[in-house]
Amino acid sequence: MSLNNWKLLEQRPVVKTKWVSVYEEKLDTGNGIIDPFFAIHYQNWCLVIAITPSKKVLINQQYRRGCDRVIKEFPTGAREEGEDPKPTALRELLEETGYELLNNDENADVFELYSTLHEDANRNPCICNAYLMMVKEEPTHKQSLDQHEQILVSKESLEQVRKWCFDGTMQSGLHIAMFFRGVKLLHKLGHIDGAALLFNDDDQE
Repeated sequence: MSLNNWKLLEQRPVVKTKWVSVYEEKLDTGNGIIDPFFAIHYQNWCLVIAITPSKKVLINQQYRRGCDRVIKEFPTGAREEGEDPKPTALRELLEETGYELLNNDENADVFELYSTLHEDANRNPCICNAYLMMVKEEPTHKQSLDQHEQILVSKESLEQVRKWCFDGTMQSGLHIAMFFRGVKLLHKLGHIDGAALLFNDDDQE
């Protein structure tokens, strides 16, 4: 048996806004027709795992409506139409946290965290570009938040963030996946002992 991509036959907008759009689709699966199939489109977005010289991670704490609670996560932001992902990530890092790159050098301080990922590969085509960024030990700017944003920023150890990935403090699977990608890259760059961090069982106690 071979697997093939489904064919889009029709796409009818149900809701269309800057932030989210919903489409009713007619699809040919190769084994029949699905009509309707509902697809949800968000803006593409970026995520930043920011590391200070003391090996602390910048963590944002804010309310998220989807899980209806205040959670901890990494700095993120939506890409404007036509905007490249790296400038988006740099802008959102500065706006949300007030932190700048350690050496003010993108070539030395910014590393892409491997491939892009889909947050919901079934119904949502938007992708996330993630970056590991080396930042200064303290913020150099005040936060520049949107009208309804309220974000508390803290510096946490890699060990603490790892525990949060297992105990439910961090709620987004994509954030958790990118954290472990970041750990792998930090190990590859020689900044940490990734094996000791990954296989520490303190979170199971």
